[in-house]
Amino acid sequence: MGSAIFGGVMAISMVGWFGVQNSVFGEGMANILSFTDFLGKFETPAWSIVTGIAITVLVVFGVKAIANFATVFVPLFIVVVLYASFVMFQSNPLSSLFNTPAPGPALSLGAATTIVAGGFIAGAICTPDYGRFLRNGTEVFWMTLIGTFVGELGMNLLAVLLAHATGTNNVVDMMMATSGVIGVLIVVASTVKLNDINLYSSSLGLSTMINALFNRKLNRDALVWGLGIVGTFLSVIGIINYFTGFLTLLGVAIPPVAGVMVVDYYILRRGRKDLEATREAGTLPESVEKWNPVALAVWIIGFAVGEVTSIYSIGIPGLNSLIVSGILYWVIMVVYAKVKGVETVEFARTKQVL
Repeated sequence: MGSAIFGGVMAISMVGWFGVQNSVFGEGMANILSFTDFLGKFETPAWSIVTGIAITVLVVFGVKAIANFATVFVPLFIVVVLYASFVMFQSNPLSSLFNTPAPGPALSLGAATTIVAGGFIAGAICTPDYGRFLRNGTEVFWMTLIGTFVGELGMNLLAVLLAHATGTNNVVDMMMATSGVIGVLIVVASTVKLNDINLYSSSLGLSTMINALFNRKLNRDALVWGLGIVGTFLSVIGIINYFTGFLTLLGVAIPPVAGVMVVDYYILRRGRKDLEATREAGTLPESVEKWNPVALAVWIIGFAVGEVTSIYSIGIPGLNSLIVSGILYWVIMVVYAKVKGVETVEFARTKQVL
């Protein structure tokens, strides 16, 4: 039940990401077609409705359609970013880009780290949603390795340098200045690759939560349509204007869960025997703990600590919430076990929800 609630939280965060990415898509379409007589009359909100519906339709068709789209546009996206970087480096030496001050308002190291951590951890938690379609563990390893170092680190570093060179954090303006309309078109289309995964993961998280908490299975297509409409509405009302605040919230709300999971699995080693036995058989445990009240309480406390330290700029809020939740969970579980006179605390179990 606890993991189902977290799945719901992840679903909400992914819908937020959908709204942000769809805003970029809509803005890009508005810029690209601004010179035309008829389509040029449509502003970003109108295009956001069109693009939001289009992405929702793609996700309704399933993972195969998402993969086919990515096969075409991801290589084109990489080529365009590399070309834009080549253009940028011709007039902006790397040394000057690293040494020039930020063109916009400066962020503290703590705030910046929390923002990056929130998005990164959210993406990591959603990776199994589509990693499960790979054929073996080796493919999962290479997908994660390449995605992290080439995608997360490599592409984001180039994006930061492009932002410095062009003096803007607007992706459309950035690409227009370095690679023209074709570059903008390809990059904007590539946001679909990210956004369909946001909507797909959101539908899985919400479906799992409803199934676990209320024992009801909703029609997947209807769920995707509902979440797609909500995400599209968020992009229309301008969620991208609150992007930094949204990422900061994720950066303190999600890491506490990671802290609890790491301590529970690697230090307390609760449930390891069941997991290892069923892994060899290629199945899941037949039953799981229904609620872990300690984990839920610690999650809330870690989130509160992260929020407070974010408000008062104390350390790195995302790291604070993760460390506090992990340590507090370990202390409470160890003390609880000693009070009960058992080696490991176990809570009431229920049948596995599949």
